[in-house]
Amino acid sequence: MCNVFEQVGREVGPGGNCIVFILRGPGGKMRVHAGPDGKLPRAFVPFRAVRAIYAGAAKSEKLEYLWLRHKKGEEVLIPRVNKFGDYHLKHQKQMSHDLPADSAMKGVLLPEQTGKDGQPYRLLKVQTRPATPQEEELVGNDRMPVVIPWPEAPDFEQLPPNPKREQKSARAAKAAKEENARSERNGGQMELF
Repeated sequence: MCNVFEQVGREVGPGGNCIVFILRGPGGKMRVHAGPDGKLPRAFVPFRAVRAIYAGAAKSEKLEYLWLRHKKGEEVLIPRVNKFGDYHLKHQKQMSHDLPADSAMKGVLLPEQTGKDGQPYRLLKVQTRPATPQEEELVGNDRMPVVIPWPEAPDFEQLPPNPKREQKSARAAKAAKEENARSERNGGQMELF
């Protein structure tokens, strides 16, 4: 299914930030198809690099109806992907799988939402397809991400680590505050220095 992937040496898991390119030209949506050699054209359409938050997978069979029409998503490419990881059901462990150098994964970028902190964000779903029997044996899952070669992908500045992951969550901060208040009420001594 692809529950984690590596973009330019940085692991992106659920809730992680990544860079995607929106496949939309001025004035409308455009579909981009690989050429007869299986590669994307060098300059196919003006595109924008956008920050997205990885939020799981989207079946390619439901792409047109569910993700593009109903959920109002946009097709995107996730460039410079080196690996993807998945939970192998037979071996009962997380496994990593290498991809050809300079590959891109297809995805769906959902409409912008506003978070609790008032900041806008966009969720990314990675497109998956049914796995062949050989892939299913190797990956241990019945779904594979849609991967295409894209060696001419434009360069972009990689994102810094997510600062929210380094901070305590609101729930953990509240629990620590309550613990401090409880220890003060129980006669615990406060350290002054």
